Amino acid sequence: MGKVFVSYRRQGEHVVGVAALAHMLGAYFGAERVFIDTGLESGDHYPARLRAELEASTVVLAMVYGRWVEDFTVDRDTDWVLLELSTALRAGKVVIPVLLDRVRQPEPGEVPGGIVDVVLKQSLRVHYDRFADDVAVLIALIAKSPAAPEVEGAVADPSGDLVKRPVLRLTSQAVAYAVAFGMIGLAAGLTSDLVGAAMLCGVALVLTVVTGVFACFSCVVDVASLVLRAQPRMVAVGPLRQRLTAYWMVPVTFVFLWVLGWWWTLETQYAEYSGFVKAVLSFVILVATIRLTQKPIRHGMALDRSWPPPISPDPTTFRRAATRLQELLTATPHPRRSFVQQKQATSVLDALVETRSTLTERSRLPLRRWVLTGCGGSLFPSVVLGTTLAVAVFATCSLVVGAAAGGAIRAGLLAVASLVVSVLFVAVTLVFDLRVQRKHAARLAAELDQWEGVLRPLLLPAGQNHQRSP
Repeated sequence: MGKVFVSYRRQGEHVVGVAALAHMLGAYFGAERVFIDTGLESGDHYPARLRAELEASTVVLAMVYGRWVEDFTVDRDTDWVLLELSTALRAGKVVIPVLLDRVRQPEPGEVPGGIVDVVLKQSLRVHYDRFADDVAVLIALIAKSPAAPEVEGAVADPSGDLVKRPVLRLTSQAVAYAVAFGMIGLAAGLTSDLVGAAMLCGVALVLTVVTGVFACFSCVVDVASLVLRAQPRMVAVGPLRQRLTAYWMVPVTFVFLWVLGWWWTLETQYAEYSGFVKAVLSFVILVATIRLTQKPIRHGMALDRSWPPPISPDPTTFRRAATRLQELLTATPHPRRSFVQQKQATSVLDALVETRSTLTERSRLPLRRWVLTGCGGSLFPSVVLGTTLAVAVFATCSLVVGAAAGGAIRAGLLAVASLVVSVLFVAVTLVFDLRVQRKHAARLAAELDQWEGVLRPLLLPAGQNHQRSP
C-alpha cells in the first residue's frame, strides 16, 4: 500500500511546521499512510527502516526551508535528505517540493547533481499565516495524483446471491425429487405383465398430475410476487442487533413452536424409545438447527461490521450497504471527510452501480442462461423437472414391460401422453419463473438507481459533476 514520505532535516525551526503538516496529512490520509522519521521506534535500525518506508511510499515531499540549500554543503557522514531524494528520483516516485513560508525557490546549480530534478519540478508553497488552506491544497494535489496512497475499497460480487455449482445443484435436486416420487409405485410395477405395465402407466399419470399441481402453484406464487413487487422500494435495513431487538417476538415464537413440535414428535412418534435415544435425537436436531442458522447470522453481522461492506445483488446485502453509506456521508460532509473515507465511499457507490448493471443484465437473461445459473434459486423448476424425470422413467418402463408382455399399446400411448403433458407443464413453469425473476431483477436495478440518485450528491461536493452512471 502506497504512503506519503516526508523528507526533511530534523534540526531547525522548520520542524514545527513540518510536524504540523505531517499531522494534517495523517488526519486526512490516515496516520499509517504518512511517514515522518519522528515516528521511528526505539531500537529501529535507521537506514533499514528508512529504506523500507521509502520503498513503500509513492509520494515524497521535499520540505524546503530557509537553510535547505546551505545544509547540503555541511560535511556529514551520510546526508539522509540527499539519500532520500536521490533514491526517490531514481525509483520514479512522485516528488513534490514544498516551500515553507517565504523561502525562495532554489536554483538547479545550488543543489547536488543527484537531486537537480527536485528543484525543476513544480513546487507548492505553504505559508504559515494561511497554513491550513495551503496544506489543504497540497492534500488535494496528492489525492488527485495517480500515486495517491492506496485504500482498500468495496468490490461487487455479481454472483454473491447465487448458489455454487448451480447446474450440479439443479440436477441433483431434480434427481432427488425423481427418486422420491419414483418410489411411489416402483415396486408395484416390476412384474412383466400387462398389469404391471398398466400400473407403471398409472404412476406416470399420477406424477403428471403432481407436476401440473406444482406448475399451477408456481404460477400462482409468481403472479402474487408480481403484485407484491409492483413498485421499486428503497428499504433501509438496520443493524442485525437492532432488528432482532425490534422483532424479538418472531424468533422467540419460532423457537417455542419448534420446541413444542419436537416435544410432540418425541411423545407420539418416538414414545417407545428410551430417554437416552430421545436425548441423542434432540441433540442432533439442535446441532443441525444451529448450523443452519449460523450462516444467515454471520452474514448479518458481516453486513454490520465489515467496512467497506460486502455488496452483491442480494437485496438485503446491497440495501444494508447503501444505508450504511448514506449514514457515513450524512455524518461526515465532504469538507470534513478524510481521504480514506472518500475513497472507500466512492468504491461502495461504484460497487452498487456495478451491482445495478448485474441486475439489469439478469433482467434480460435468456432461458438457457437462466437455467444454467440455477433458476434464481427457485424451488419449482427442480420439482417439476424431477417429477418429469420420474414420469419419463415410468413411461419407459411401461413400454418395456408392455412389449415384453406382448402388447400394451394403449398403456404405452398413455405413458407417452403423460410425458408430453408433463414436459409442457415444465415449460410453463420455467417460463413463468423466468418472467418473475426478470421483473424482480429489473425492480431491484431500479431501486439501486434510486439509491444512486440519493447517494451521489452526498458523495460529491457542491459544484462538482453529479452526472449519473449509465
